[in-house]
Amino acid sequence: MIEFCTGVLKELNANSIVVPGHGPVAKYQDLVDFVAMLTTIRDRMSALIKSGATLEQVTAAKLTAEWDAKKGDPANFLNRAYTSLTKK
Repeated sequence: MIEFCTGVLKELNANSIVVPGHGPVAKYQDLVDFVAMLTTIRDRMSALIKSGATLEQVTAAKLTAEWDAKKGDPANFLNRAYTSLTKK
C-alpha cells in the first residue's frame, strides 16, 4: 500500500483531488499524510517484530494511538499488517 500510494503521489501535484476506491474524496496532502501514517506504523511494528513481539504485544503497544480517534478501531488493520510483515 505504501509503495502504491507513493507511486500515485508521483503522478499528482499539490492541486490534485484524490478519489479513492473507499472513503471520502481527498486532497493531495491527505494522501501524503496517509502514506506518512502507514510508514510510521510499519516502522514501529517492524521494530517490535524484529525484537520478537507477538501480535498481541504489537496490539498492546498502541502503535496507532494518535490516529485511532479519526480512523477507528485498528484491530483488523494491525492484524493484516502484522501478518504481512511476518509472512515468510
